Amino acid sequence: IISSKGSINFDLLNNLNKIPFYHTNKPKSLGFEFVTNIIFPIIKKYNLEVKDILRTFIEHISIQISRRVKDSSSILITGGGVFNTYLIEKISQKTNSKIIIPNKIIVNYKEALIFAFLGLRKLENKVNCLKSVTGASKNHSSGFVYNT
Repeated sequence: IISSKGSINFDLLNNLNKIPFYHTNKPKSLGFEFVTNIIFPIIKKYNLEVKDILRTFIEHISIQISRRVKDSSSILITGGGVFNTYLIEKISQKTNSKIIIPNKIIVNYKEALIFAFLGLRKLENKVNCLKSVTGASKNHSSGFVYNT
């Protein structure tokens, strides 16, 4: 894994950890808009190798997750991140919680089903992103459709 070969840039890590988002109330989302409008501009201020950006971001993610689940007896992780063993290792090191990862088929099926539904909503030009759930400024139909 590329990130495991990188080094943490502590200036970047501190700036990522200071993002006000982490201290706001729900609803909120770590969706596309958050990444492009908040995360990427912070990272672009640094002239780092990809491996160092990834290593720093893994550290950032594991810190943020461990802060939120510190009193949990167990954590169910079901997104695509479960396949990043280095990320899971770092989360495990920062929490006393038991990490539960479902069978690979369950993870893949859940994600496929959700994205198929979101894609259908996009094809029908119907809302697939609710501001009440994500904290976005408005409901919208997110994603792109490419016809080949």
